[in-house]
Amino acid sequence: MKGLLFALLSFCLSLSAAAELPWAKDYPTAKANAKLSNKLMMVCFYIDESPEWRKMTAETFVDPRVVRLCENIVPVKLNVEADGELLSKQFKLETYPTILFVDTSEETWGEVLGLLAAEEFAAELMPIVQHYRSYPAIAAKLKSDPTDGEANARMALICASRKRTDEAEAHLEAAERSSYRGVHLARALLAIGDRYQLSAKQEMAIPFFKRAHAVGTTGEDRSYALLALAYCHLHLEDKESARRYCNLLIEMEDASPDYVEMARRILRTLGSRVDRVRGHG
Repeated sequence: MKGLLFALLSFCLSLSAAAELPWAKDYPTAKANAKLSNKLMMVCFYIDESPEWRKMTAETFVDPRVVRLCENIVPVKLNVEADGELLSKQFKLETYPTILFVDTSEETWGEVLGLLAAEEFAAELMPIVQHYRSYPAIAAKLKSDPTDGEANARMALICASRKRTDEAEAHLEAAERSSYRGVHLARALLAIGDRYQLSAKQEMAIPFFKRAHAVGTTGEDRSYALLALAYCHLHLEDKESARRYCNLLIEMEDASPDYVEMARRILRTLGSRVDRVRGHG
């Protein structure tokens, strides 16, 4: 029995030891490797004394889920007080750690600011990789048919995630002019709404979230739209509207349980009687 336990422990330790990222030795090497493999670079800008960076290197970057996802990118670490100083200025970074996902033309495809646990980091990384992989085929489809509704909706989502809001809205407009009403339309609307909300432009975000709720084909997307509307109105100090959207979310038959719980928390914060609202849980 002890022998078996020891063997299992040794096996687990060997897996743990293998779970680490293949960091490129420097930025030029990472760029060369990315060009050869047609992968994105994950450029991690850090400061040695940052406790958040130390926690990410000790926990997030050794998590097997993150390691597996990072097989699709080329990771490199740059100390902004040494080899990363010039590049951090080029990208106009102000806080650290900041992780940029860039291609070999140094175009940004996504970013992560500050500390994220492994599960959260994996959730951020996955769509960035997917967008980069799908972009050439979507661009080719739009070149052959600029009116393709699904391709325009998917491109709008990619542009929004890359902070190219004007391009995202142009593609969204083309998608809405078409007959396409699939899942990517609502997700493009949500992504553009998110971009405005993250920029503290709540009034501009609200119409996109409303349209996403109207055309959403999944409970997850429509739940997110209602929750985002509640948060927007909270920031605008419109408590009644925030309550209304929370209640609508809780009353949805196919609402996401996680979003329902968030809506209940908002209502409790606002002093509402959550137990009077019909809903999940």
